[in-house]
Amino acid sequence: MKELKALQKPKNDQQTKVIEAVIFEGLSLEKAAKKAGYTHSGAWALFRRPAFLSLLRQERQKAYALDLAPRAIQTLRDVMSDPDASAAARVTAARTALEVSGDLARAQEEASAGRKLSELSGEQLSGMLENMAGERAQLQADLDRARNSITVIKSQ
Repeated sequence: MKELKALQKPKNDQQTKVIEAVIFEGLSLEKAAKKAGYTHSGAWALFRRPAFLSLLRQERQKAYALDLAPRAIQTLRDVMSDPDASAAARVTAARTALEVSGDLARAQEEASAGRKLSELSGEQLSGMLENMAGERAQLQADLDRARNSITVIKSQ
């Protein structure tokens, strides 16, 4: 089972098992707590602890960043570069990528404010894509560091 490393750490193995079951197995909090050996009242006491809920949110965000976000990015990339995909699908994927990266908002704040993506020049679109590539490289470096820290914990 995957181990957790966080700014905050679970107080015991039972809490770690609850968090892992919720995040990696998709169990509800109640089912995860039961699987980890909590009684019904013990589980509810745990769920009312702000520190535990904060840790759960933190670990869930980390899991999304390490697993789901890279898959979503790859899916957008696949749709944008698929010659068999409809033009609407490719444009929607491109727009989603630009919105998520924040480049679309920046582009709208600049000279292209108020213009549709299809109205932008090739140079403007290229500049936006270059910005996205730089930001993606930085995010990838951050994700790689996070993955390495998880790998180190697993091997301990």
